[in-house]
Amino acid sequence: MPVSLLAGHFARAAETVPVIVKVSTEPKEDGEALVGSRVRVIIDVLGRDGWANVPTLPMLEIPGAIVYEPDGQSTRLNDNVRGKSYSGQRNEWWVYPQRAGKLAIPAMEIAVAIQTFDPKDDAKPVSTTTQAIALDVVAPPGFDDKDKDVLVTTGLSVQQSWNGDAESMKVGDGITRTITRTIQSATPLVLTPIVFADVNGVAFYAKQPETSVKSDRGELTGTRTDSITYVFGRKGEISLPPIDVTWFDTNTHRRQTKTLDGVTISVADVPLQSASVPIQDQGRWRLREIGYLFLPCLAIACFFLLGRNWIKARWSTREESEAFAFRRLRKALMSGQVSASTTALQAWIDSVHPSTYLTFEQFFAAYGPSSAETGLDSLYRAIDTGQPEPDFQTLLDAVQRARANAQEKLPKRTKSALPPLNPTAASVR
Repeated sequence: MPVSLLAGHFARAAETVPVIVKVSTEPKEDGEALVGSRVRVIIDVLGRDGWANVPTLPMLEIPGAIVYEPDGQSTRLNDNVRGKSYSGQRNEWWVYPQRAGKLAIPAMEIAVAIQTFDPKDDAKPVSTTTQAIALDVVAPPGFDDKDKDVLVTTGLSVQQSWNGDAESMKVGDGITRTITRTIQSATPLVLTPIVFADVNGVAFYAKQPETSVKSDRGELTGTRTDSITYVFGRKGEISLPPIDVTWFDTNTHRRQTKTLDGVTISVADVPLQSASVPIQDQGRWRLREIGYLFLPCLAIACFFLLGRNWIKARWSTREESEAFAFRRLRKALMSGQVSASTTALQAWIDSVHPSTYLTFEQFFAAYGPSSAETGLDSLYRAIDTGQPEPDFQTLLDAVQRARANAQEKLPKRTKSALPPLNPTAASVR
């Protein structure tokens, strides 16, 4: 006969049923739990004619809460109810409510197996359904009911490190920021991702977080490491902001905050030629460069008739053209030059959108194919790991498709407009 019972009902059930099921919480049902704290949901099963156990716990899902099933937490139970011996098992879930209000533990169907003390007998299955229970959840002192991702713990340590030479950064270089949090008495699942604020002129690549958990006599220690690589797309003083980590300490009963310092980095510009490919690959425009610079007649005529300012403006216009920027980008990607590719990619995006700064992600979100994300990941990984001669073919393909899309979407311009995808030497100036 299946049955579902709560705490204190053992005696009444012992006369009539072979299985007793008890579901309880800690804190108790009539108490209060804090947002972010651990609530133990305990299920005890007892059998009168043998050892009762739950071979497979049901899936417990609670909206607005993180549910964790600790490994190796099952314990054996023995009890005597009105002179009758009962033997069974205790299991539990650890629930971390993420918002204030009612924490509702739903009714669960439990498949209980009764193993008699005769080894020749097979286990007898018994199905039973528990009753739903609930308890109140409130925000910890110093927090508001609307606060999300609240950490409640007996201890939290936070460490930050930087990887990269902050003293010699130039456009296209990257620096990696790593933040490691270790929380006591909780699973790393409660450690939500660090929010890294956007920085103008900086793209970033976030690695997959690394988590680990240790258990010592039923007490957990959870660790999560978040790592992000900032890639500088412009020169000048760039400030990477500080980050606040906040939690409620159950030992001091106070809100605690640790501020992880940011840094300000002076990013140097990259000379134009440093973002290009070797000299021997520039033959298509070398003759024109020689013509501009060294043909005496042309130089004298330009100097006297148009003046040096005109020459500088003409050369600047050439270097800022989309076609010139695209050629440099394509050759840098094909040669696998990491820093040159990063610099050339930002320069090309700037040539397409001269009046609006766009990060790599913003540009490809507007014009690029879905494969651009994979291509950018390969670039960021190469920056972060120092990988020699990486394969940027996926990124190059994405750039070419984005270029075609930009040509279709952007309004037509005069001479500075985007040229055809495969311009001839005569048509690209």
